[in-house]
Amino acid sequence: MALAGISPEGLIEQVLAMGKEFVEIEPEPGLEQEQLKRVLLELLEYEYLIDIKIKKLPLCFLENCFDHFDNSPSKDKVKSLKCFNCRFNSYCNGFFPEMEDYVKEVPDLPKEVIIEVTDKCNLKCNYCFNRFEYKIKERGTRKELSSEEIKELLSKIKEFGVGYVRFSGGEPLLRQDLFELMTYAKKLGLRVWLNTNGTLVNKQNSKKICEIVENVLIPLNGFDRESEMAVTNVDSFEAKLKAIGLLQGVGVVRCGIVLTKSNVENMERFYTLAQNLKITHLEFYRPIKRGKEDLPTLQKAVLVIDRLNKKYKKNYKIANAIPFCFSDPKVIRRVAIGGIYDDGASRMVIDTNGRAKPNYYWRWNFGSCFEKPLWGIWHSKRFQELRNLVYLPKECNTCSMVFVCRGGSRALAILNGNGLQGRDPLMREPIT
Repeated sequence: MALAGISPEGLIEQVLAMGKEFVEIEPEPGLEQEQLKRVLLELLEYEYLIDIKIKKLPLCFLENCFDHFDNSPSKDKVKSLKCFNCRFNSYCNGFFPEMEDYVKEVPDLPKEVIIEVTDKCNLKCNYCFNRFEYKIKERGTRKELSSEEIKELLSKIKEFGVGYVRFSGGEPLLRQDLFELMTYAKKLGLRVWLNTNGTLVNKQNSKKICEIVENVLIPLNGFDRESEMAVTNVDSFEAKLKAIGLLQGVGVVRCGIVLTKSNVENMERFYTLAQNLKITHLEFYRPIKRGKEDLPTLQKAVLVIDRLNKKYKKNYKIANAIPFCFSDPKVIRRVAIGGIYDDGASRMVIDTNGRAKPNYYWRWNFGSCFEKPLWGIWHSKRFQELRNLVYLPKECNTCSMVFVCRGGSRALAILNGNGLQGRDPLMREPIT
């Protein structure tokens, strides 16, 4: 469908009136770029209703929404000099010559670097990956980096050219110097994000957080006091709700929910909580675990999230990697981000020993960030091969969703004994 002369809302109404759940948008050459971006972003606000594919435009035009762009090969597509250092170059099939004005070079850098500033935590969550045996063994007695070491890392991140740093843990607020470190990052020009369980947020420190931090993630492990305590083993629910209220001055307050059987069965209670507490965004997580996963619960979660997103007009998503073939692909495409943030696809994690990893629970590291430049680690052979989908099961190569799904989780394939190139435990048959 063309974009000329119709609002995004009007276009969606037309599509729904025709009984469709899918629309292809094909902008004409010559449209003003900033206006086109605004229209496309407004249109993508409705992806909880329909699957939206944008044709003809290059992936780089809206780099954070590239998964909605048609990347089909064509004999008519070409590449320019801008393409060869672009982050998308390895899997982008090029652009149509008439759309060259919309091409830009996206730097091959992580979108963010996450620093695990401590392994200490005041909760004892049952499914926390910091409790995995290999995580405990590999970190030894080293629970956290020193202030000076973290400042050195922050300077390296700035020098690397990455714009965002996330302070994570453990529980970052257990560090007495956290605000000194976050202030240092902000003075460097880095945009600061924070992961916290919320239980240590109070009236005094919340003001500082609101001054420094742009985006806060707080986990909601349950929908009430009892269900929260069953997971955290601490009476933490009311403290989290209070923290959410105190942090309304932060630009974005997100809450993360693990898709346990209890949480899926009570999913609507999280939606009403988000509405009542003015939570900016909910995101959902597939549990990170060894052994058999609860396939029926996760398949039910996909359908429940899809239904509630439509009811509440939200774009809440499953935020970690999950194979799109494990459920109805039309539905899961609306409710799952895919693997675009996992396994080193777009971010780097630095653990409490200063070692680089592709994600929080990756079993291997890629070397010390104090001994190697971040640029060298990010562009190392193994890191690049992970980003470029070298280590996928052969079945994934024929799947139409591979560039978004990315084969599910390589980390979980390893964790469950299938090897780096093995199948994600939830993987079924490729989508044609």
